[in-house]
Amino acid sequence: MSERPTRHRILSIAAVFIVLEIAAFYCLGSSSDIHNVWLNRASHRSIAFFWGGGQRIREYASLRKLNDALANENLELLEALSAYRDSVSGAGLAKRDRQFTYIPAKVVKLSHNSQHNYIILNKGEVDGIEPMDGIITSNGAVGIVDAVSENYCYGMLFTNTGLSVSARLGHSGVVAPLVWDGRSPGQAVLQGLPLTVEVSEADTVFTSGLSGIFPSDIPLGTPTRKKTSSGATNDAEVRLFTDFSSLAYVSIVKNLGRDEIETLEKREKEAGR
Repeated sequence: MSERPTRHRILSIAAVFIVLEIAAFYCLGSSSDIHNVWLNRASHRSIAFFWGGGQRIREYASLRKLNDALANENLELLEALSAYRDSVSGAGLAKRDRQFTYIPAKVVKLSHNSQHNYIILNKGEVDGIEPMDGIITSNGAVGIVDAVSENYCYGMLFTNTGLSVSARLGHSGVVAPLVWDGRSPGQAVLQGLPLTVEVSEADTVFTSGLSGIFPSDIPLGTPTRKKTSSGATNDAEVRLFTDFSSLAYVSIVKNLGRDEIETLEKREKEAGR
């Protein structure tokens, strides 16, 4: 027997088998309610699978819009809090009278596995960003802008051994520098506390507002324990609120009076006072 007739016979058998399978499914679907339900369920599962995949794609596409909306909402809350603080201090509610203003930004790049961690944001000179502007979230201080290009800015994260934040221990009002401990991104040290100051885990550490970079009263973390650093002062270990490994949206905070304050300080220094 030649190869060609054998191949022809195999193709003929396969064609007959396919026709019989189609006929069998048709008979099942039309002759039995149970079989009809089974077939419908199978088709529905297939439809659900493909529809669900499309829905997940649509949800992912809308997630960015949702994150942008949340960032803007957070900005509005910060503006409202700033307005409230200004009204309490007698500075008025007009935006031009506020000391700080806030600009929402998205994280473009983030380093959090070294001793000198940094962050790059999608706001730059065209947005009014300048070096020494603060970077914050609702969970605390994130870092300080160090360099600016036209559309981006580079900032040093708080988890950087060369950076400190002027902080205040809530219950006592004592102001001291808060520095990263250099090991865990969620731990810091409040340095140089007087020996008489009590440290409690029920307390909160806030920004002091004395640096001119960050507004006062931004929550930073909670003290965990006190340890002696020298014979004259104590340090307090602080658990930070900010999760530096998952930053996506932040706010850049500008001190509108910083240039005037620096000019005044420079003038007085040159006068020898």
